[in-house]
Amino acid sequence: ACPTRVSRSVEHTTAAISPTRRWVDDILESCGISRDQRRTIMLLASETLTNAVQHAVDPLEAIVEVSNALVRVGVRDGSPDEPTLHDPAPHETGGRGVQFLDRFADRWFVEHRAADGPGKTVWFELARDDALSPERVGGSR
Repeated sequence: ACPTRVSRSVEHTTAAISPTRRWVDDILESCGISRDQRRTIMLLASETLTNAVQHAVDPLEAIVEVSNALVRVGVRDGSPDEPTLHDPAPHETGGRGVQFLDRFADRWFVEHRAADGPGKTVWFELARDDALSPERVGGSR
């Protein structure tokens, strides 16, 4: 049921990215997120998960929060290092994940862990496509 907040552990392997992305998509679909918006969120989730698998340390966790107005996805890892924006050359195969976050998310940020040890969560947010529909704000059509 939505609104919701769910999380799941992610193995520290590239093989875990695809099933985790499908898990995120299943949650979003069950919450009525449009197919087009789910595609954008899947791209950003893939990039965020890939960055964590390639550059961070265990433990890894994916988090999905869906409210009536907002979709928020986070990837938590054990590294204190923040992702950085790169400007890769066209022939380079990597370095574009943060560019995608910067371009397609309404907002992205890093939340550092405090009391429970080193690490961080990289979050991105998108306003729901249907957030301002009359049904959601209590108006009439």
